[in-house]
Amino acid sequence: MNISRKDFRSRSRFLAVALTLLAAGALGLRAQTDPQNAAAPSPAALNQDVQSLQRLVSQLQSQLDQLTQANERLQKQILSPQDIKNLVDASVQNALAKNRADTGKDIDQASEKLHTQILAEVSAQIKELASQTDAQLKKLAVAIGDRQAVTPVSTPPPPRTPLPPDTKIIPYTVKSGDTLEKISGQFKVKKEDILAANQIADPNKLRAGQLIGIPQKDGAALPAPAPGK
Repeated sequence: MNISRKDFRSRSRFLAVALTLLAAGALGLRAQTDPQNAAAPSPAALNQDVQSLQRLVSQLQSQLDQLTQANERLQKQILSPQDIKNLVDASVQNALAKNRADTGKDIDQASEKLHTQILAEVSAQIKELASQTDAQLKKLAVAIGDRQAVTPVSTPPPPRTPLPPDTKIIPYTVKSGDTLEKISGQFKVKKEDILAANQIADPNKLRAGQLIGIPQKDGAALPAPAPGK
């Protein structure tokens, strides 16, 4: 229970009065118990009793002052319920703020670590994909080179000289054993003219039974048929 300084002083005055009354009662009791000595108390005895009471009251007053000061110090140290609540709230807020800061720091560190790990994995995958692509391109280049080396390049036929306007085409059936040179010699016609008249690209592809045209100038004599033919 808190006691104010004013209450202490009021109680000290009450205590001084009580002590005075107690002293007076003690004198009365002494008069009753010792009527001979109490009938005429000496001034020295009364003065001594008063001084004793004053010293006692002074001691009590000093003790009351000390108690009052101690009470004031204690009141300053004792917190009110609102102060205690505010102190607890502040402590909780500080703890929560520190926890949030530590948690945020941990999250940032974990996020940075994960980001670095993902970058490393993606970089490794890109390098692997680039290596595989390069190997496939090399294989494709080798395959294309081999195909170009194996595939023969067809030589276009030489340009043919156009036939004269007065040229007459005589049909002829290629016989077994005929060649372009033989037919050319038989009909006295250039090989180039026979090829041009029949649009033949490869003279080696003549076959027996094939019908071709032999160019002859208008009015030229036909060759005699071969013996036995």
